[in-house]
Amino acid sequence: MYSRGESFSTAVHVSYHIRAPPVVLPVGDAERLSNDLNILFTVESVGISLRTYPDVLTPRSKETISLMCRAIQECKTFMPANPRVLDMGCGSGVLTIAAWQILKDLKPDITATDILPEAVAMTRMNLKLNSDETMENCGTIAVTDAGDLFSPVSDTKYDLIIFNAPWVKAPAKNRADLALNDEGQETVRRFLEECPLHLLPGGRVIVGYSDNSGTKAIDRLEKFISEAGLRTAGILGDRIKTYSSNKPWQRIFAYILSR
Repeated sequence: MYSRGESFSTAVHVSYHIRAPPVVLPVGDAERLSNDLNILFTVESVGISLRTYPDVLTPRSKETISLMCRAIQECKTFMPANPRVLDMGCGSGVLTIAAWQILKDLKPDITATDILPEAVAMTRMNLKLNSDETMENCGTIAVTDAGDLFSPVSDTKYDLIIFNAPWVKAPAKNRADLALNDEGQETVRRFLEECPLHLLPGGRVIVGYSDNSGTKAIDRLEKFISEAGLRTAGILGDRIKTYSSNKPWQRIFAYILSR
């Protein structure tokens, strides 16, 4: 396991696939964007600082990040050397970096992807901010172009797939909501349905979820897991504050799945 003060900038080669065209913005929007990107957000549980963007989820919940890191650590026991790892819905890149920290002695080949172009852009930026490309032999990280679920990685198979899934059963009203809202739980259902096609023998899947939408949402999640032909190898749990008078706490889970 990594230590809190350990720097990600010690050893990793990061590859980028950047084909974005120029964008013209009004002066006011450009100034606001520039100001936003100059703000650093510290993630103490991973020991890094990240740049953030309004449409990309800022990783404020240290409990959620710590829980996902614990799950990655548990899966490490079953992983081969040079494991293939996919961070689905990479957002700011926090779990991409955390996975590398935990698995770097295995020299992992990590791929990060997200449905939002601004999210993959932020992951690229934060990897550059926290890495030193002159160091080699400690694994690789590649960031794909944006795309829905597994579409950016085609038929590639992995030893570990990580997905901190959206867990609010409500429609997304804007781009920022896509990281949290999943109307009818369709995104997580499709993800689980496709997972077996992308797992190497002995591979594991980590799904982050919550009882934010009630116990029925958890029951449906577990039904989706079973229907996808996956089995639950373990469930880690914690709780976080919701700042809601009706439900001040919610349970969070990291499901560890296998075929």
